[in-house]
Amino acid sequence: DLSVPTWGLEQSKYDELLESADRIVHNAWPVNFVISVSSFEPFIRGVRHLVDFASRAAKRLPIVFISSIGTADGWTSGEPVPEKQLNDLTLPHMGYGQSKLAGSLILDAAADRSGVPAATIRVGQIGGPRGQTGMWNRQEFIPSLIASSVHLGVLPDSVGPIDVVDWTPVEDIAGLILDVVGVTAPMPVSDISGYFHGVN
Repeated sequence: DLSVPTWGLEQSKYDELLESADRIVHNAWPVNFVISVSSFEPFIRGVRHLVDFASRAAKRLPIVFISSIGTADGWTSGEPVPEKQLNDLTLPHMGYGQSKLAGSLILDAAADRSGVPAATIRVGQIGGPRGQTGMWNRQEFIPSLIASSVHLGVLPDSVGPIDVVDWTPVEDIAGLILDVVGVTAPMPVSDISGYFHGVN
């Protein structure tokens, strides 16, 4: 439970992690597009607790945060959204995107003030696998739509503003994360920083 300072772990286990951890990939966030940003407060607080953990760790401990392109829903420029910090709090239109933006800004502040290495990966719709094994989470919109359509025997004419096929296979996003954390090409921990977009 990242919302509590020692994550609900026994102190001895927490201390063991402080000694041994070498990277954090933070990908634990509820995907809910109808609740307010205040509903995400425990998860935003969890980002701060990860910063506290990283600052106390025995090793220089980078945090890689899996964010969302929802942090830039309101982007109106003809230029692509830049792979850099966004400070405009009006860009995300939903509580989900607002909460992800808050998490990124906490990490940016930690990098500036405490030297905690941090990187943010903004992802779009992560789909099923390229290969034969594994599957898309059945609770997500597209698989639910397909299952409902099979059950009802009809397909919708449109799915509204998201009427675009732009999902990215899960292996591609996993590969991006491994690149950013320096697993596929080892790099100094201090080089783990910045913003990256995992979108189709």
